[in-house]
Amino acid sequence: MGFSRTSFRYRRREKSDEACLRKRLHELARQRPRFGYRQMTRLLRLEGFQVSFKRVYRIWKAEGLKVRQKRKKKRAQGNSKNACHRLRAERINPIWSWDFISIVRRVVTP
Repeated sequence: MGFSRTSFRYRRREKSDEACLRKRLHELARQRPRFGYRQMTRLLRLEGFQVSFKRVYRIWKAEGLKVRQKRKKKRAQGNSKNACHRLRAERINPIWSWDFISIVRRVVTP
């Protein structure tokens, strides 16, 4: 085959600080769920770990860590009885926002 037995049967050993790094990465992910692997790399470097983005990304994927997605805010649904498009101004200057909205509507809609 052309391979030596030692290289053919070679098994890569995990680095000694890999387990410590994985543990710390999980702790940081719990503390800061909105941080990705790049920001985690920066935090690990500040703590004294000598890691690259690629190494942290590889561990990040292997451990199944993910960034928690930001939830979208729910918007109010339905009709409000107090909505400015349903009420008409009964006298001059009762609420200024009605006047501004009617001006914008005249400009926007032909």
